[in-house]
Amino acid sequence: MEEKRYQPIWQENYPIDSYGIDYKSQLRFNLLTAIIQDAAWKHAEHLDYGYEQMSEQGLAWMLSRMLLKMKRIPKWTDTLRIETWPKGLERLFYLRDFNLYDQTGELIGQVTSYWLLVNMKVKRPVLDPHGHDIFKLNERKHALDTKLDKLPAVDPEISKELNITYSDLDINHHVNSNRYVEWMLDMFPLEFHKKHLISEFQIEYLHEVRYGEKVNLSYQKTAEDSYLMEGRINNNTPGFRARIVWTTI
Repeated sequence: MEEKRYQPIWQENYPIDSYGIDYKSQLRFNLLTAIIQDAAWKHAEHLDYGYEQMSEQGLAWMLSRMLLKMKRIPKWTDTLRIETWPKGLERLFYLRDFNLYDQTGELIGQVTSYWLLVNMKVKRPVLDPHGHDIFKLNERKHALDTKLDKLPAVDPEISKELNITYSDLDINHHVNSNRYVEWMLDMFPLEFHKKHLISEFQIEYLHEVRYGEKVNLSYQKTAEDSYLMEGRINNNTPGFRARIVWTTI
């Protein structure tokens, strides 16, 4: 049997359809983050580190931190091409980067992300016992050569409470990470969105949020077009934190 040849860099195309756009005909930002994660999952499957393979070992990949820098957001009828690759380890974090291109080949976005391999029985991060060399092949290849430090707590200016329901959940029975993005963008009124576009987005996932819990979502303006955001579970435990930098249009 021929030995499988792994692709250390993965490419995937995503046509932007009408169901995924906002009133500006741009790809919704929470779907952009979902597409980025989908490309990571597809590469993991190819590397034999996908959902099924990890589940058999009682393990699961969890996105811990992510930073996006966008030159522009894809629009309806565009095709988004994503190039992604793992780029080594930092302590318990598995690092993965992404370049985002439009259909003309123009680079429109760059992403770096930190992932944890979690033992689902004890809910603790672990290192891959097999030590696959594929994770080390692109250690010097960066989309963003940036270290993702912890984000600070928020001194709330505006806040609202959300109840976790069925539609918030993902395959791991906790709130889907892209749902947080949707919640955060809904904190800003339509008139704000008409005048601003996201140029930089950073998020840190701190604690899983489950069905039936409440999340208090708040934000703090830290500069002219920069906001820190936070979701606290039952008004106490931080579930996630984010930083959004907007560009005025």
